Amino acid sequence: MKRMYSLVTPWYDDPLGKNTAVYLFNLEEGVQVSFYATADSPDKSYQKTRNTYIPTPELRTPVVPVADETTTSTTAAATEFPEETAETAAETTISRFREGNTSFTEEYEENSDLSEETAISSENTTTETTTFTNTTQTSSVTATEPPKEDRSRKFLLNDLRFYGSPDSERAKMNSYKQLYEYRTEEAGAPWELIMEYENVPYLGKNCDGVLCFTSLGLVGVNYFDPNKSDYSYWVKELTDIYGRPDEKQYDYSKWNNDPVGKGTTVYVFALEDGVQISFFADDTGSELSGT
Repeated sequence: MKRMYSLVTPWYDDPLGKNTAVYLFNLEEGVQVSFYATADSPDKSYQKTRNTYIPTPELRTPVVPVADETTTSTTAAATEFPEETAETAAETTISRFREGNTSFTEEYEENSDLSEETAISSENTTTETTTFTNTTQTSSVTATEPPKEDRSRKFLLNDLRFYGSPDSERAKMNSYKQLYEYRTEEAGAPWELIMEYENVPYLGKNCDGVLCFTSLGLVGVNYFDPNKSDYSYWVKELTDIYGRPDEKQYDYSKWNNDPVGKGTTVYVFALEDGVQISFFADDTGSELSGT
C-alpha cells in the first residue's frame, strides 16, 4: 500500500564512505532515518542538476537500533488499515544496525497464507475489559455534646412543689434529718411554718435546708452554706442557670423576672456566717398573723 512521505534532508557526499548516502524522511506514521550503500549514490562528480535516484522510504515504523538482536514483528494491518485485515498480514525479520557497522540489511517476508477461517475469527474477536474501581468509604464521626442538664428546678428536692401542703411536702423530706419545725408570727405579716433540715445537697454542696409555709402552702425553699467565702461561687452557679441577675450588690444578687415560674424570685445573700440561697413564690393573699 502506498504511503505518503516527504524527504526532509538528504546527505549525498559519501557521509559514511564511498557510494553511501543518508536520508531523513517525514512519514505519516513517524520519522525514518536511512543509511544506504548503493551504486546509484552520487560520487564526487555529482552535479546538482543531475536527476538523482531517491529511494522510497520503507513501509514500516522507524527503525530503532538494538545491538546483536533480531526481532520478529507482525504488522498490525488490521488495526491501522481495516481494508487489509482479512487478506494480508506481514511478518518482517529485521537485522538491526550494529554498533561500529556503517550499514544495515533489511529483509522483508510477506506472508499472505492467512486462511479464511482465521480471518473470520479475527473479525469476530471481542475484547472484554474489566474495570476495577477502588472505592474508599470515609466515615466521619462527629462528637456531639450531651444535652446540657436542666438545673433550673434542682432546688425542688424530691419533687417539692410550691403551694404544697406541709404534710405532703414534709413527707418528701423524710430521707433528710429534720432539725426543727416551728411557727413564727409577726404582727401585720403572714404567719409562717418553718421546717429545717441538715446535710441537704444542692449543686454539689451539702447545705442546711429550710422550707417556709404560709396558709397558701410552701412558698419558700432556702439553702444555707456555712462557708461565707462561697458567695461568688453561688452567684456564678445561678448565673449559669438563670442568666445575669436583675440586681446585684456586694452582699446580694436578685433574679426577679419569674426565673422559676410565675411570681417567683431568686436571691443569693452574703451573710456574716455564710451564704443563703432562697427561692420564693408569691405569697400574696397569705393569712396574716394575729394581733
